[in-house]
Amino acid sequence: AGATHIRVTDNSRNYLALQNGRSQFVINGNWKISVPGEYSVAGTKLLYRRSADTWESFEVPGPTQEDLHLMVLATERNSGIEYEYWLPPDQYALYHGRRSPLRQAHHTSSYLPRIQPTTSTTTTTTIRSPPNTTRSHWFLDLLKTPRQSLQHNHHQRPRQPITRLEREENHRNLLPQAPPGRHCGKCLRVKGRRERQRQYCQKDFVFRAKVLGKLYRGEETRYDVQIIHTYRNRYRLEHREFLWVQNVCDCPKLEEGKQYILMVRRHINYEHTLNRILMEEESYVVPYRPREDELLRPLERLCSNRGPKEPAELGV
Repeated sequence: AGATHIRVTDNSRNYLALQNGRSQFVINGNWKISVPGEYSVAGTKLLYRRSADTWESFEVPGPTQEDLHLMVLATERNSGIEYEYWLPPDQYALYHGRRSPLRQAHHTSSYLPRIQPTTSTTTTTTIRSPPNTTRSHWFLDLLKTPRQSLQHNHHQRPRQPITRLEREENHRNLLPQAPPGRHCGKCLRVKGRRERQRQYCQKDFVFRAKVLGKLYRGEETRYDVQIIHTYRNRYRLEHREFLWVQNVCDCPKLEEGKQYILMVRRHINYEHTLNRILMEEESYVVPYRPREDELLRPLERLCSNRGPKEPAELGV
């Protein structure tokens, strides 16, 4: 830690949210909007400002004593968020490689860098969401298109054009991390004809999917899956969806690159601000086999897609 001169501004109806290094919300967390004012975070003070015309900002003089994670509580398409922080040359190399900031190639990255100590390097970013999207993203990690300048020469690089967010972008500005500490028991095994039929008729979604990626987010796990075939869906599904599990124990266990039959439900929180696909520990999850497909086909006649037909914008 040790970052200084941290400043974030937002000019939309979205809300900025901040987590400390232990994934605990400091500002606007747990679906509660905080009042503007001064907050203690990472061993320093944070000044949170918000005006009646939706403008808001974070300012942290630093130095920080732990990582900070900036997020967005999105209520509309993001119209532009800017942030700036200072990093020393030795810390800069950890995230961007050992290249001169003056010759840094313009690039995009999928996650906000963890904030580190600063002395001489400034990074400022403006981000925009892609104009065409079918899904409401409630918590989004910020993208960054960095422009670096050296403090001692007082010269800043010209502005680079804003690059569209590409979902397939795999580059991240996070240091490699070990999987979160686990205190997990044995995973519950859910199988059998009765369980297959019961969950087929009760769950909101039954589909075959390929696991493309996995990411631990606080106390939850998020899977990126490609929908290959749907047997039952009470709400609309996209070809790519995020699948959430409320643990970091890999229960149920899904392996990247493999295909599974999944029986899961739609989850909407009390405030109706969170809408996503939830896989529970007792969900029916089995590796895909032609035999499993044959056993599911007769259930289509038994349990139809009754229920609300409006599209469900399922997001982060």
